[in-house]
Amino acid sequence: MDAPRRTTTDDSGVLPHTAPRGWVDVHNHLLPGLDDGPATDAEAMALCRSLVAEGVTHAAATPHLFGPYTELDRAESIVAAAQRLASAVARAELPLTLYVGADTRIDDRLVDALQTGVALPLGRGGRYVLIEPPHDVWIDAPAVCAALDAAGYVGVLTHPERHPHLARHGAAPLQAWVDRGAVIQVTAGSLLGDFGKAAEELGWAIVESPVPAVVASDAHDTRRRPVRIGAAAVRIAARLGYAAADRLCRATPWSLLADARSIAAGAARPATEGVVS
Repeated sequence: MDAPRRTTTDDSGVLPHTAPRGWVDVHNHLLPGLDDGPATDAEAMALCRSLVAEGVTHAAATPHLFGPYTELDRAESIVAAAQRLASAVARAELPLTLYVGADTRIDDRLVDALQTGVALPLGRGGRYVLIEPPHDVWIDAPAVCAALDAAGYVGVLTHPERHPHLARHGAAPLQAWVDRGAVIQVTAGSLLGDFGKAAEELGWAIVESPVPAVVASDAHDTRRRPVRIGAAAVRIAARLGYAAADRLCRATPWSLLADARSIAAGAARPATEGVVS
């Protein structure tokens, strides 16, 4: 794939502010009772501990939105659950800073939902939004990206390497998304073979190409769908060098949160409209 027209850094290539030392996970399902992630508070805390064990210091909790999850007050439920979990993380003295977001199924309601607060961009005050293609059909980029761009948002296309359409056609269909400014998110487990050979090969094709990409855990639990981001970073460093691992697992993911604000550290950055303190 060719390089994009838009990057996630400024013209100097410098990130907007100092990035953390640990990995940054912008896609996971760690909030309890909201989707197919943890069912209980204890399971959510176990997943938080797993994130820390894998070297993650900053994570956006991103439950599913749309598809089977269509409650009009879902954004409020996500923020409230993230606040409760952030408090539990603080009490446990885990070195993990939490943000909110949603893994939003691509839908005709997407932009309106973002503008009305029904859907959440990363950090709730940010401009990057996780967008998930339907599992049974491939969505072409132009209309989706144009609508997001007009509303001031940038799409982060989640785990396309696992999509059946790309398993049949390779990575070429992603070029239209890249050309229109989307960031591509690859699941850590895909690079380790957890989702089969096709997803592994496509995942590596994406991270080895000059497109804006991030690696995220998409973790749902500690066993069936574990974090794996630390293990993936080790594999990336061995194959592509540490700079690539740093870019994919820390620097670029952190740049997606550059205009957002954390749940737990509300006073650390200037307030942004619509974010949780």
